[in-house]
Amino acid sequence: MKKNLFRSLLGDVGSEIVSCLNCQPYEDGEPVWMDHPTCLDDLFDSYLVPDWMRRRLAASLRCRNCNNQVTQYDIVGTDLTQPCASSVEKQRRRAA
Repeated sequence: MKKNLFRSLLGDVGSEIVSCLNCQPYEDGEPVWMDHPTCLDDLFDSYLVPDWMRRRLAASLRCRNCNNQVTQYDIVGTDLTQPCASSVEKQRRRAA
């Protein structure tokens, strides 16, 4: 069960990450986000990722654009055209 949950969350959360801080252009020393900036830990909250799994899950995630490894508290870019599904919807899918 835990292995299936991990794989499911890895795919779901990983599909949300479209860029990372490395991928952003900078203006006056500040990143100009081309996507919607989101803290990875907040993304974990929206997917109801258990606390005990977050560090391991983050270590397995990579930016889809540049393949950079991300950490639990990094800001990542998410797709503006594909809003995150609600937590209830995700929980329902996971239970099915």
